[in-house]
Amino acid sequence: MTEVDQKIQLVREAGEIGLELLECDTPPVSRYTPEGDDGVPIFQEDDQFWSAWTQARDLAAKFDDDPIVEEVRDDSVPHFAIHTRRRIGGERFANVGFVYGADGKCVINLEFKIEDGWRAINDYQEELTALDIGRQIAAVELAVLANELQSPAETLDYWMTQTLYSTRQSSWADDRKASPQTVSDRVRSAKEKFDFEEA
Repeated sequence: MTEVDQKIQLVREAGEIGLELLECDTPPVSRYTPEGDDGVPIFQEDDQFWSAWTQARDLAAKFDDDPIVEEVRDDSVPHFAIHTRRRIGGERFANVGFVYGADGKCVINLEFKIEDGWRAINDYQEELTALDIGRQIAAVELAVLANELQSPAETLDYWMTQTLYSTRQSSWADDRKASPQTVSDRVRSAKEKFDFEEA
């Protein structure tokens, strides 16, 4: 498996976790929950909130063997957060995060290192849809490929025939109004670049 294949796999894993987090029920802390000496609710005493938090925490934790979990009690909205990360080739490539506030509002954060910067899906759970996450994950996959291939045509032809749908090259050539040989040449060139990278 090439490094590019590993990156695409991690992007998809993070996207799947993002979709699962999107479906989490996230009730606010009940106003009847006992408070600590600092006036902040004792989250563990609210069965609904605590159950929802542990479910979300466990989903995000699937992405990392050593997640960072924190409880922030001194913020305007006390919250829990989990931050996970994965590396490829010794460098951090992807992060998955989830912040769950006492008010029931949550933030989903998926980040990917592309070249020298980070591409992020970072928004309130209620503002995101599965389609939003899917489109942004597809954009990250394309960015990973484009960064490696340095050719828009090779990137798109490879993505459509080898990565995304495994569409037959001749069908994709018809859709693109290109010759099957042109598509085949671009896909072969992309594969050669990835094989060279792996060697």
